[in-house]
Amino acid sequence: MRHRAFALIAAMALPAIASCDRAPTAARESAEGVAISETGTANATAIGNVRFTFGATTAHLSFIVSNNGSSVTTGKALYYSSNANVVMVINVTCLYKSGNTATFGGTVLESNDSSIEGKDASWQVQDGATDYATLVNLADAGLGPSCTTPGEFDLTPISAGSIVLT
Repeated sequence: MRHRAFALIAAMALPAIASCDRAPTAARESAEGVAISETGTANATAIGNVRFTFGATTAHLSFIVSNNGSSVTTGKALYYSSNANVVMVINVTCLYKSGNTATFGGTVLESNDSSIEGKDASWQVQDGATDYATLVNLADAGLGPSCTTPGEFDLTPISAGSIVLT
C-alpha cells in the first residue's frame, strides 16, 4: 500500500505552476497563464510517505515536492484522514525549509469531498531520528497561512514510513 501511494505521488508530478524563494518578489505568469509568486526556499526537496495518529484520526500523507535554484516549486501530495474519511490530492505551491522542518502550502485539486476542492491546504513535517508530521489544515481559498510565515502546527510522531528533507 505504501509503495502504491508513493508511486501515485510520483506519477502526479507535473510542470511547475508556482514558485518559492526566501524573499517575496513580484508575481509573474507561467506559460499556462498561472500566476507565480516567488516565496519559499530555493534548492529544497521534501519526500515522504507516512502514517501517523493524532487523537481519533489516523492520517496517511505522501508527498514529493522540490524547489529548484530559481525557487520554482513543483509537487503534489496525497492525504487521507480516517476520521473524516476524506482523500485529497494537493497541488503544492510553496515549500519552506528551515533546518530539519518543512512547511507546505497548496491547493486541494481533487477530493472525494467536492466541498473542499479549491481550498488552501497547509501542513508541516520534521525529519529526524524520529520523523514528525501534522494533519493537513484547510482554509477558504486565499485565506490560508503563508508557508513562509507558518502558524502553529501540532507535530506528532509518525508510526510508519519516512520523511527526507534536503
